[in-house]
Amino acid sequence: MVNRIATGINGFDELIEGGLPQGSLTLVSGNPGTGKSIFCMQAAYNVAAKGKLALYVSFEQTEKILEEQLTQFGLDIKKLNGKLKLLFLDPNDPDVMSTIQKEAKKINSEFIVVDSLASLTSGPSNQSANFTAQQIMDSVIPVPIDSENLARMKVKLILDTIRNTKATAMLTSEIIHGQDGYSRDTLSEFLCDAIIVLHSVEGEEGFRTLTIPKIRLTKQKSGIYSFEMTKKGIIVKSSE
Repeated sequence: MVNRIATGINGFDELIEGGLPQGSLTLVSGNPGTGKSIFCMQAAYNVAAKGKLALYVSFEQTEKILEEQLTQFGLDIKKLNGKLKLLFLDPNDPDVMSTIQKEAKKINSEFIVVDSLASLTSGPSNQSANFTAQQIMDSVIPVPIDSENLARMKVKLILDTIRNTKATAMLTSEIIHGQDGYSRDTLSEFLCDAIIVLHSVEGEEGFRTLTIPKIRLTKQKSGIYSFEMTKKGIIVKSSE
C-alpha cells in the first residue's frame, strides 16, 4: 500500500487516489500566470493544517508577500502554529541548496515546495544558484563536458538534494512556447515522479485546465480538467 500526502485542493486528490505518493517529487508546470504558485502554496498550507510540517521556498517573493497572498484566499498562517515555514532565498547564492537542506532538517519537514526550479537552473552562469561547476564535475566521471550537459547534471543534483530530504516535494517550472517538454530545463519532467500541467485558455477569461501526464505508483483519472481560481483557492472541476 502506498502512503499518500493529500494536497487538500478541492477536487484534485480524487484524481490521484487520495494524494501524492509520500516522498515523491512532483513538477507543477505551465505558462506564466496559470496558478502554479497558488496551487503549491495552497497544498503546503493544507498539509500543514493537517499537522504535518511544511516548508515553502520562494526565489521570487518575500515571506511577507507570501503571507499576504495566503490571506487573499482566507488562509491565516498564524493558525498553523508554526507548521508552515515560508522562506525567501536568493537563487544566486551558491549555498542555496544546502540552506534548503538545513531548513528542512531543522523543522523535520514532511512537505517541501520549491518555487521555482527555473530560478535555480536558468541563471546567466552555470556556476550560480546552487552547485558550482566544479562540484558538479566532481560528482561524475571526469570526462570533457559541455555547458548543456553541465546544466543537465546541475538539475539532477538539485532534484537529488531535495529527494534526499525524504519529504514529499512540489517544484514549479515553466513551459516555454515553441519548446518541447514540460519544463524550462527539459529534464526535470523525466526525473520527477509526477507532472501536473496547468494551462490558461487564451480568449476565454478565467478558463483554466489541468492535466496529469505522469504520476508513479498511482492509478490516476486521465483527462483534461477545468479549474477555477476562487476566493477560497483553486477548485478542480469536471473533466472536459
